[in-house]
Amino acid sequence: MSLTTTPATSYRQPAADALLARDMAALLAKLERAEDKLMRSLSRKRRVAGQKQINIMADRHEAMREERNRMEARYE
Repeated sequence: MSLTTTPATSYRQPAADALLARDMAALLAKLERAEDKLMRSLSRKRRVAGQKQINIMADRHEAMREERNRMEARYE
């Protein structure tokens, strides 16, 4: 008599594999959506930071222009 037997759930394995594959595909899709959302957020933050830097530079340029105009007016 042989003691080796097949597990009782062996006939369910293809169904379990299909469910696992479906769950993994769903998790992968969820991960990809989260990654896309993160990249959009980072891109937006970079644009905002870049715009802030541009605004700072424009303000400095305007201040320098005003100072130059004051100096020119003083020496005219």
